[in-house]
Amino acid sequence: MQTPAKILISLDGSDQSLVVVRYIGRVITPQTRIVLFHVRSQIPESFKDLGVDPSVADEDNLFKIWRDQQEATIDEFLEEARSLLIEAGIPASAVTVKNQPLKTGVARDILAEAHSNYTALVIGRTGVGKFDGIAMGSVASKLVEAISQIPIVVVGEQPESNKILIAVD
Repeated sequence: MQTPAKILISLDGSDQSLVVVRYIGRVITPQTRIVLFHVRSQIPESFKDLGVDPSVADEDNLFKIWRDQQEATIDEFLEEARSLLIEAGIPASAVTVKNQPLKTGVARDILAEAHSNYTALVIGRTGVGKFDGIAMGSVASKLVEAISQIPIVVVGEQPESNKILIAVD
């Protein structure tokens, strides 16, 4: 018996991430195992350049308050994404959520996870930091360039088709 596919879906909490989840829910078989993966930052991106150490946060620290709010928001988002897949016919037992703190960088952390026995990586073309006129977000660009051991599926704005285009060289 063949082992079912195991797909890593990287989510950032954006509307585009939900588009990715809905699309995958339409195009994969119910036998596929799915891991919804999120890398969470410990401090706001704008504060990273200031060299702020998030480990010194106490109960009244603004970073702790921000982090707690972010965790609650992403936990709710990941549960919504999981529910969308279950509604699409994927068994609840086949959908896992992995929400990990940032280790080395968002793209590098996703890449490291993708090396953990997955059949494919699925990402949105853009994400939270979307700019009009940009063909692909920075994380997506880094992943497309760096990943070579498994297929990567890049989902665009609002795919209406239930098809997947496979490019080969």
